[in-house]
Amino acid sequence: MGAIEYECENFCCWSKIPPAIRHYVLPSGEQVVCLEKPGWCQGCRLISLMEDLVPVTDLEQLEIGHQVEPPFEDRDCWIAMLQSLINWRRERTHPARCLLCGTVRVEPLRLVKSDEHVGWECPRCGGLMSAWAELGFPSYSLLYTPDGQPIGHRSFGLIVRALRFAVCSMVTILKRWNLLSRNFRN
Repeated sequence: MGAIEYECENFCCWSKIPPAIRHYVLPSGEQVVCLEKPGWCQGCRLISLMEDLVPVTDLEQLEIGHQVEPPFEDRDCWIAMLQSLINWRRERTHPARCLLCGTVRVEPLRLVKSDEHVGWECPRCGGLMSAWAELGFPSYSLLYTPDGQPIGHRSFGLIVRALRFAVCSMVTILKRWNLLSRNFRN
């Protein structure tokens, strides 16, 4: 999947998240897939990706009960992946981090379901946020320690975060202005 774009129905917030394949590297050298979800990051001051620290008991239920059909045909591979996630999760002590800037000051977005829409609650205005994914494949891979620290790359630094915030804010302003100008013409 390519980049993911989030937009509030009230045009108060817009964010585009770059694609990447993310893995944790365990002390044994084994790589475990990084589970992620959208969240509001105080460091980025934008919608961002944060770690999804699924409780160990939930992962164990998946493994023991086989409640979910594996996403691929090789059931043994699926069980091995779940066991790796369980082992990693048992060792994890640090709270969830933003996967873009590394701060722990992140909150998951609240999922909103209604008869007409499914989306997330906008952390700025409480409106409904929608998401779109661009078609494509991530062009790079990012590695993290078991506690979510980047390996061989830096989290978005201050300058990159400020630039990302400026671009996302400018897009939000332009979208609002376009909406307002259309309303005045009608």
